[in-house]
Amino acid sequence: MRQSLQLFEYVARRTAKGYTFRAVSRDGREENLVFFGAGPAPTAVEEESLVKA
Repeated sequence: MRQSLQLFEYVARRTAKGYTFRAVSRDGREENLVFFGAGPAPTAVEEESLVKA
């Protein structure tokens, strides 16, 4: 539990500073990761793409 909270705190701090996080699949495809509650809300365009995912 403690490590989970530490990871969330790290993500929240980095997101607040403008950093983004990406997941890279084995075939090299990249996707932005969105951590709800760890930074600013997604824009309308980003939100629409999240709903389609």
